[in-house]
Amino acid sequence: MSDWIDVPEPITWTLREPMMHNGVSYATITLRAPTGEDMMKASAVRGASNIEVVHRLVETVSGVPYDVLKKIPEWMTSQMASYFDEFAGQPMPDPLEQWRKDRREAARVATLPPPDETAPPS
Repeated sequence: MSDWIDVPEPITWTLREPMMHNGVSYATITLRAPTGEDMMKASAVRGASNIEVVHRLVETVSGVPYDVLKKIPEWMTSQMASYFDEFAGQPMPDPLEQWRKDRREAARVATLPPPDETAPPS
């Protein structure tokens, strides 16, 4: 049975002051878990900087327009990027690879000469 990685819960940031865009007020930004498609769309813009990719991903998963996100503090963007980093973790190790590694180590140890128990410790 494989171990599943817990999906981080949606998280909400409250803006110090609500921001208006096209007659809509945005007081909070709530992020949900991104899909693979969300990740690909956000990173598909040629020449986009990391912060632009984060803003596009936040726009996709929160519904807050890109033009609003460009005006939020950078520390908030950095925290949001850290939230997305939780979804880009390393996969669990392959059990077969671990078994092979263990077998190689056992074979290596088996070829070592036995320790000379009469020699003084170094």
